Amino acid sequence: MDTSMQDSLRFERFLDWDALQKKPASERIQVLEGALAKSIKYSAELARLIESAINSSGNESSIAESDVFSTDTLRKWIKEVDDLASEHLNFELLVGVQGNTGAGKSALLSALLNTRDILPSNCAAAATATVCKVAYNHSDDPEKAYHAEIHYRTLESVKQELDDLFEYIKKRDRLLEQSNSGTGVEENDYGDDDAARAQEIEDLNVYISLVAKKVQHVWGYTSEQLGSGSVSTADLLAKSDPAAKRLGTIDTIFGSKHEEFAERVKPFLDSTPKVVKAKPRQGAPTREMAAWPLIDHVNIWLKCPLLKGGIVLVDLPGLSDVVEGRSAVARQYYKQLAVAVVVAPAIRAADEQKTVQLMSENQEINLRMSGKFDDRSFCIVISKTDEGMNWGEANRAFRDEGRDEALERINEFEAKMKECNEAIKEAKVQTRSLQKQLKGKEKEERRTTKSKIRDHKKRKNAWSKDLIFCRRETKGLRGAAFHAAVQSRSNLHVKRLNEYLQERHTAFLSQCPDAPKHFSAPRIFPVSVKAYWGLGDGKENMVEGFPTTAYTGIPALAKWLDEATIPQRERHAYSVLHRLDCLRHNIQTWSDDECSMNKIQFSEQQLKEMILDPVYHEIQKNLIKFETKLKNKVSKNDPLRKGKTTAALKECGEHCAARVHRWVFKEPDNQKSATKLHAHTFRAIIKREGGEFVSHSGGFKKRYCWMEDMATAFKIHIAGVWIETFHNAIPKMEKDARLEVDKIWEKGMEILNRDLVKHFEGQKSYLAKEALTLSAVKEEVKDLVGQALLDISARSTEIHTDLAESLQKKWRKGFKDALAERGRGSMGRRHTILQKFAKDKGHVMYREAVADMKAQLQKQIKQLPEILNKAWEHGLNKLQTQLALITNNVIKAENRDGEEFQRAEGDKVLLQQRVRELLMKWQASFIMADVGVDQIDETEIPTVYQAPEDNLDEEDDDVVMEEISDSESETENKALAVKIKAERKD
Repeated sequence: MDTSMQDSLRFERFLDWDALQKKPASERIQVLEGALAKSIKYSAELARLIESAINSSGNESSIAESDVFSTDTLRKWIKEVDDLASEHLNFELLVGVQGNTGAGKSALLSALLNTRDILPSNCAAAATATVCKVAYNHSDDPEKAYHAEIHYRTLESVKQELDDLFEYIKKRDRLLEQSNSGTGVEENDYGDDDAARAQEIEDLNVYISLVAKKVQHVWGYTSEQLGSGSVSTADLLAKSDPAAKRLGTIDTIFGSKHEEFAERVKPFLDSTPKVVKAKPRQGAPTREMAAWPLIDHVNIWLKCPLLKGGIVLVDLPGLSDVVEGRSAVARQYYKQLAVAVVVAPAIRAADEQKTVQLMSENQEINLRMSGKFDDRSFCIVISKTDEGMNWGEANRAFRDEGRDEALERINEFEAKMKECNEAIKEAKVQTRSLQKQLKGKEKEERRTTKSKIRDHKKRKNAWSKDLIFCRRETKGLRGAAFHAAVQSRSNLHVKRLNEYLQERHTAFLSQCPDAPKHFSAPRIFPVSVKAYWGLGDGKENMVEGFPTTAYTGIPALAKWLDEATIPQRERHAYSVLHRLDCLRHNIQTWSDDECSMNKIQFSEQQLKEMILDPVYHEIQKNLIKFETKLKNKVSKNDPLRKGKTTAALKECGEHCAARVHRWVFKEPDNQKSATKLHAHTFRAIIKREGGEFVSHSGGFKKRYCWMEDMATAFKIHIAGVWIETFHNAIPKMEKDARLEVDKIWEKGMEILNRDLVKHFEGQKSYLAKEALTLSAVKEEVKDLVGQALLDISARSTEIHTDLAESLQKKWRKGFKDALAERGRGSMGRRHTILQKFAKDKGHVMYREAVADMKAQLQKQIKQLPEILNKAWEHGLNKLQTQLALITNNVIKAENRDGEEFQRAEGDKVLLQQRVRELLMKWQASFIMADVGVDQIDETEIPTVYQAPEDNLDEEDDDVVMEEISDSESETENKALAVKIKAERKD
């Protein structure tokens, strides 16, 4: 191998990290992810090459036994490479998309994916029933271009849903019977209130109707049959039933064509009547069974540029789903989300209060305490911005902009078009009449008649040209008017929502004055999926108000999602690249033959004592000192320290009974409201132990979550210090920690270089250059330290979001005692039990629940030394391995004779040569390219709507053809269209 090539391979940095840091984030991430993809590819090729060589060797154990990299070590190297590739492929950044039914979530996701038909839309039954995750498909197999996994619900979750259904049916039937017989309400304290009873029956029917529809799709039973008492949960979930057999299982679907795959996946995502043929219980006829009511979640993998960096789009059920299991799924996902997107249609966004109701107060405080209520982690999408848009609104928008002259021109053009159409029609009539007169005429008369026909055609063509011009001008002006109207509407929604978000932040600061004052409001994106698909890829025909797809809002949202996830993707890319770089140095040094003719005698014991041990112990000693220092620094940042929580616990305990007093009312937060809950709603919430319950009373959704409300009452007191600790103070420690590792490493390297020069004078040039490869190990250690600190912040989300669950456990006995009350007036007695429990146990419950939080935090901090120790151990082992490989290249190996050893050595030398060749290909693949970013200025009128040049385009030719095609031949028409176009240019 040429020496210059060796030097290039060994010491050329694959990436200029310093130069890379100076690039804009959007360019930097493209370089990093491109480098990562190439590194994964070539490291995998190296792994397969080495694996093949080992497996094909006559004696596996001898191929590399003559040096530090034994066969076992090579196998470990292969496993590390494969593990890193797997880690990269499984890297996910969840982007949750949430909104009420009809908001346009699925349509929005389809537009972001630029893929139609796979995700359902406008499906009220299933839109909130199934979580759907869409990730990038890394498979290059054309037969597996599309991939889906269908995860069925557990038997327990379906059983609970069916049990609730039959219980509610019985409850409704009892109320109906009482109503018909004139007896009083069973559990209410309202007396014989027919209106309250009727409302309660209606509320029960909402839940019954939703679940009964699912049962009918799966088992074929109608609501009447379910209410007859002839069917039970046990009957539906009999072991022999095909539906029960599917529960807890996973189906896999692969597809090569979009349309076919979409058709196969559709039944699992929406209420499509396409069914699964299934044989039911023995003796019953074969039935058709819909699958979607049994689905827990669906994972889909497909090719989409937006997803390539690890973004996973998640179509979430609403947090106010009527089925408890669905909203629980949504809450679990919210703990894991990197970005949250709330979708509200423009017609609803006009009322900002309804929009932000999609984000409850509890959800908002959780997002704030998780560091995700800002312009990098949360956004609101105003969908259907052009829905219901009409010319009257567009007209007003133009007038508001002072463009009366443009409106007058539109009127003039419309009048002119009417005149042109009438003239063209008249010219056609005259032409046909003259053409009929040609028959039987003399030659001279025919010549005169033909001349008149040509005159009429010329006039008709002149009118056609004017008509085309007027149409084009009108189209542009109307487009500009609709564009102004859409922008005006969108800007108004954005303004109102921003004002409301700012009001909420002000209210938050009033309750939590020590929270950060700066507020980077969540981004707001007005979008039109309808216009996005209407324009299509490269289509020139404009959708009124949207000259290009850039103005639909979809590209802007996609760009924001890409940029919002850059910090996490960048951290992941650096981490994997650093580890791959270290593995590359290992195999590169092992394959090196530069010093093969210039080695010296040195024993392994001498090497260990004189070279390896001093640097190892120096770095280890300083890292352990730093570990103690870092742990103490982290420990001081305790958001639950006694002084901060004492006042909060006292206030929460004192107000606990007052909060429980309001539990019996429909509007517990509105002190002026005295309307009480229905008895069954009150009982249902108690049965869920204060967990989430959604009432549909009066046709309106109302979400009750007593335990979340209790938790929020405490969290609002500590939110400020929590945010400061986990999203400011601890993250800032990472920078200092990385610098400290740099210093420790430099001291170790000084000792190493001193000893290497002392003992290997003749090889000092080679060793000095090789020592530079040890920096990759240092970067690995720094990444591990940074990740340890990041994990403390990330896991804090689980701790504060679990407070509601912890309080729920403390309340369990109170709910159990309340639920034991039965009969007339039981609602009042239940409420009394809960109030007494709150009064007696309120302080204790809060204190114990917060103590649980503190214990979890302390556990996290106590684990830090252990995590750091593992990082040190990992780094020092890597350091020893690389040092041993470097020194092995300048030390004479122990003499070993025999034909078998010689053959193994020959195999090794051949393998090393092939490894060097592949390493050269790896390095040659790294090319840094500049990346441009296209932007649009949405504040200006699009160029396409400005005064156009006076010429005809391809579309105009078609219009001319349509207008003048009467009796002329096709050739004449084309010639005339070309002529008209030329005339217009002149």
